[in-house]
Amino acid sequence: MTSRLQFLKDLYQKLHKPLTLLEFEEIVDEAKKVIPDDKWQELSQDEQELIISLFWKKFGVYEIFIYNWNSNVVSPTEKELKYLEKYQADFATELLPLFDELKINSSIAETYEKHKQKAVEYKLILDKLLQQEKDCQAGFQTIYQQASNSQTSLSELKNLYNQIGQIVDKYPNFRPSEKTKELFLEILGEFAARLGEFRKNWLEKKLINPTNEELDLFEFFVEELFSFTYEEITNEEEKAQIEREFNQLKDTIHQEKKKRGQSISKDTSGDSSNISKKSQESQKLSQQISELESKVKQLEQEKQPGSNSELENKIKDLQSQIKMLRNELEKTQKGSDKSNKISQNLFGGKSSTTSENTKNDKQPKKEFPWKIVLPLVGIIVLLIGIIIFAFWRKKSKNE
Repeated sequence: MTSRLQFLKDLYQKLHKPLTLLEFEEIVDEAKKVIPDDKWQELSQDEQELIISLFWKKFGVYEIFIYNWNSNVVSPTEKELKYLEKYQADFATELLPLFDELKINSSIAETYEKHKQKAVEYKLILDKLLQQEKDCQAGFQTIYQQASNSQTSLSELKNLYNQIGQIVDKYPNFRPSEKTKELFLEILGEFAARLGEFRKNWLEKKLINPTNEELDLFEFFVEELFSFTYEEITNEEEKAQIEREFNQLKDTIHQEKKKRGQSISKDTSGDSSNISKKSQESQKLSQQISELESKVKQLEQEKQPGSNSELENKIKDLQSQIKMLRNELEKTQKGSDKSNKISQNLFGGKSSTTSENTKNDKQPKKEFPWKIVLPLVGIIVLLIGIIIFAFWRKKSKNE
């Protein structure tokens, strides 16, 4: 037995267990070291059969990932996204022709044709997902450029915030890639900078006298960002500190409004006590959703071509439970409808997993230095810092 054949047999053994997309591509890279693409005709029959097994596994692995992404269970990392784009590019020219080649003089030609049609269906889903990813990335990039302009006013920020909501509404139930999520967090960082500058110029430097509209907008953003970030904080002392500073800032805004005879909203949904209560409820529901999503992911990885209906039924049952919990979460979630939608679509619920393959796609740990910049711009940056810090902390845990 040649050393090359033994090497391929060892790789073949790895194909018998559920593989993530990145784990599979690592096996492919190993195989390419001993079998150049242009040496197919020189392989023995045993070697060709092993390569065909890789071919079948490729479709299984990619279809599972596409299904999970389309089901809002995972978000592709930057590395996974590149593999998905390559899969899309190679599909018509390299992958589909292999089906037709394998069908020639085969006793299971009909089976090959069924799997070919299934592969085409998943390719169409991938086309849709990648187009949505491209559109979201472009939309957020435009918003980021405008938000990063230090001259951007609060009313312009509100328009940009509404544009984020429009993107989310345009692609309901779509969870973008980790790269796009990071761009979104950078947008929030720019929002923090603009709001921090406003707070400092008003309360510290006394350089501006806000209009009534600006006070309303400032209060709106303070509530939105507080509700967005509150449940990400796990340290009780930090939670209490944030809540105190949030209440102090709201009191300052309300005192200014009273002096002007400006009306104060009687809606208590933005009060810290109400946000805290709803946060506890949503955390519990989010945890249940996360656990069920993990079970779905595990069952999906166990699926093989021609898998039995019992496994499919289990997956459908779990997905129904997830849908019910998501509906319940939507009713109890704190914050405005817009921040709720953004949270669910971009992050899939704050306690959900980010990617099935994060452990294989390690990134440098990034932490926002919010404790350093806090004295400069105040609570707004602290809130944004915590959401960025929590995002990277969660990503680090998955690694």
